[in-house]
Amino acid sequence: MKLIIATLFLASCANAQVLNIADTLGKGKVGVFAGTSALLVRDFTTINWSFAEAIYGVNDRFDVYAGMSTTTLLGQTQVAPVVGANINILKSKVVNVSLFNILAIPMHRRQESSKVAWFTSVVASRTIQTGDYSWYAYTGYSAYVPIGNRANTLFTPPGPVHNVPLGVAMPIGKWMIFAEYNLGGVQKIAAIGLSRTLN
Repeated sequence: MKLIIATLFLASCANAQVLNIADTLGKGKVGVFAGTSALLVRDFTTINWSFAEAIYGVNDRFDVYAGMSTTTLLGQTQVAPVVGANINILKSKVVNVSLFNILAIPMHRRQESSKVAWFTSVVASRTIQTGDYSWYAYTGYSAYVPIGNRANTLFTPPGPVHNVPLGVAMPIGKWMIFAEYNLGGVQKIAAIGLSRTLN
């Protein structure tokens, strides 16, 4: 069950959804994750952020991942590689906690976005037992921080954006389905994701 839980941790950078639980994958384990989100930005437009990533468990408390993302708004798209880490800092019977960070570096249209996008979050997740079935609830705090070239950009905001994620993760065999809603003053985010363990 740990493999199933942990593989679905990845997730979101460029526009601040988490799609992540605090469990890590486990040493030597590999997983994949894909997701998409819709961001409603107050007084602006709706943004789509989609991604696909691979995950590798360095040890029992540290996972790394890498992949690609696309950001689309107003009929225009930007592509960015993403790299990150999920570091478990607390394991208990009540709640697990991790530090989750992702960096995205745009490949093109760099004058229309920040040079680097840093997504950072503290994630708290809990296993919920319903009869013979286990699922996961998670929350925390996240911040999307554009670094460099923030003025008058299309694909990134002019300053940090803060959110509180509310999500669930439902395991089905080696798959896990994520659904999440983010509360924030500047943007509201609805996101879904699907992950799979490979070993």
